Formats: sequence, C-alpha cells, structure tokens
Amino acid sequence: QRQTETRMARAKIGRQQADQKTDLVEQQLRFEVVRAYYGVLLAQARVSVADDAIKTAAADVKRARDLFETGLTVRSDLLAAEVHLAEFRQQRIQTQAEFITAVAALNTALGLPVETPQTISGKLADRSFTVDSIALLTSQALQNRPDYQQAISSIEASRAQVRGAGGEWLPRIDAFATAGASTRYLLSSDSADYAVGASVTFNVFDAGRKARIDQARANESIARAETDQLANQIRFEVVRAYQQYFSARERLAVVAQVEAQA
Repeated sequence: QRQTETRMARAKIGRQQADQKTDLVEQQLRFEVVRAYYGVLLAQARVSVADDAIKTAAADVKRARDLFETGLTVRSDLLAAEVHLAEFRQQRIQTQAEFITAVAALNTALGLPVETPQTISGKLADRSFTVDSIALLTSQALQNRPDYQQAISSIEASRAQVRGAGGEWLPRIDAFATAGASTRYLLSSDSADYAVGASVTFNVFDAGRKARIDQARANESIARAETDQLANQIRFEVVRAYQQYFSARERLAVVAQVEAQA
C-alpha cells in the first residue's frame, strides 16, 4: 500500500528540513554576532563623544565663572553653562549604561555569561557596498533563505503524505514460504515438505480512510498557503532592508556635510 515508500520519503524530507533549520540558526547567529559587535563599537564611540562634550562644557563653565567673577557677564550665563554641563554628564551616564548593555548583548550572542569582559578591536568607519536591484535580491533571497527552503520541503512532505493516504486504496500483497521435514534423520529428504504462496488483501470498507486522505490534502493546501505567505514576507524584508540601506547611506552623507561645516 506504498506505506513504506511514504515513510521513507517523509523521513528523508525531515532530514532535509533539519539541515535547513541548522543553516537558518547559523545565519541568525552570524547576524546577531555582527550586529552586537557593531553595537559595542557604536556604544564606545558614544561614550567617547560624551566625554569630549563634558570636557568642552566644563571649560565653558570655567570661562563663564571667570567672566561672572570679573563682572563681565550675568549670573544667568553661568547657570546656563552649568545646566549644559549637568546635561552632558547625564548623557555620559546613559551612554555608559548603553555600552554595558551592548557588551552583554555581544556575550549573549557568543553564548558567554553576560558579565564576561570583552576587549573589542576595531572602529567605526565609512564603508560602501555594491547593491543589486530589488528583483535580483528577492530572487537570491527566495533561492538561499533556509526558512523558505524548509517551507518548500513541508509541501513535499505533505504531498508524500497525500500519496501515502491514497495508497490505502491499493491491495496489500504478502508472500510467504515454509519448509519442513518429518523424519528421524536430519539430512534425509524422504519426508521433506514445503509451501510457497502469496496473498492479496483488499480492504473494502474503512470508515476513516476518506477522512485521512482529506486531511492529507488539507495539510498540503495549508503548507502551500504558508509558503506563499513566507515568500511575501521575504519580499517585504528585502524591500525594507534595501530602503534602510539607502536611507542610512544618505544620512551618512548629510552627517558628513554637517561635520565639515562644524
């Protein structure tokens, strides 16, 4: 009734899905490590900027105090400078907390205790990438994404289940052979007997057979619908990542202009 064939096919597909799930987890780990790594670099840069801002604000406070003490400015200017210094110190506390959180996130991505000290080498720098068209990127995503390949494997597994359920309409074929001897002498063939035969069995009435076939077909339809939904989700993620990349590149250009003007 093709049940052995069905079980072997589904087992093979299950192994493929396990390998695809492993590939997906590996990709996610790589991405988490990269994102956490640059998160630490960004947090370090923010702490450095906060330190510089505190030094500048402290110098402004000293200058404002000297001017106030010599009568060249009013007290409100000194108070305003002190308020700016307090704000920068508060930002320094916040950026230091963000740095500690970033290191904890990196340790979590590496599978280490969150309090493990890390010495990160490297610095943030401008980088450019060659980006293809959205259509080509979407095609590559649908071809390489392990989660999408796993969804396709689910369709194949459901299709095999449908074939197995339909195989219940086929007859069951069994073959048998027996051999024996009824004599006092083991090597004697005077009273040897044997039988060879085959049997074919038809299951005419099975109340649950149609329900099992309908369920298998429904599972295949669900798998196809989930695969289509995942494909749309992947297309959306590609478009979003594409736009985020170009938006980030434009923001870097604007920041470079502001830095040059400063």
